Amino acid sequence: MADIEWRGGFNRIAWAHEAGRLVVSPIFEDRDTAVYLASCVDSWNDRFAKLTIIEDENLYSVCCYQDPLVAGDRNIGIYRAGLPRIGGYDQARPMFLERPPLFQVAYAMDYTRMDTYEQMSRLLSPARCRIIESRNLKRQEYYYERRAVG
Repeated sequence: MADIEWRGGFNRIAWAHEAGRLVVSPIFEDRDTAVYLASCVDSWNDRFAKLTIIEDENLYSVCCYQDPLVAGDRNIGIYRAGLPRIGGYDQARPMFLERPPLFQVAYAMDYTRMDTYEQMSRLLSPARCRIIESRNLKRQEYYYERRAVG
């Protein structure tokens, strides 16, 4: 089975709106990392992209990747665990469930200042978007998410 090289390096998620849809944006403070991961996301086929939010108590994780069976030679996934379930996430969750969100890599020189934010990738419309409980990771359908968690 093909595997995914998981990349993190972001400390927060920005929840935005575009064309009436929620946009999930990992915010990278390292420009080189943001540029590289944006190029990966830009090459993904929306039909084979997956976005999963993994909930656990008061924390959540974000996992976005293209199915490695169609990904070709660059099997990169974006993953971050241990994000607090406060403020933005609690407001975004119902919108996520109502209509599949978009995904976009962003860069911020200083994430505390909105004027330093820059969109790095295109708006990806993942074919599969889901919120799952961490206890369900043992199911075979979440194989790649389980590998990301480690």
